[in-house]
Amino acid sequence: MNQRMLYNKQKLPEEYINLLNDIGFCFETEKSILDKKKWIEQYEYLKEFLNKFNKFPAQSMKYPKDNALGRWVTYQKRGFRHSKLSQEHIDKLKEINFPFPEIKEKT
Repeated sequence: MNQRMLYNKQKLPEEYINLLNDIGFCFETEKSILDKKKWIEQYEYLKEFLNKFNKFPAQSMKYPKDNALGRWVTYQKRGFRHSKLSQEHIDKLKEINFPFPEIKEKT
């Protein structure tokens, strides 16, 4: 396992983090940076959609043209249901009264 993986799993000791930061080590991969940018872009499209139509998009809706915004909303709900959404994303979605699904307790 490498430093980036250990860091992401929160298993890298603080002293190692500090040493790596001192030499300018980037803990994020190019893919994770692009994923964050894409999430923010979709979030901004969702806010725009809400302002324009005053509702959340259905799963099949595309907005703007050829952008599967409705599918993205579905993925956010699924991510929440399976505890895969970061707290930062949950907080951002709460700001716009996102319709989070109820999480049913297992019996």
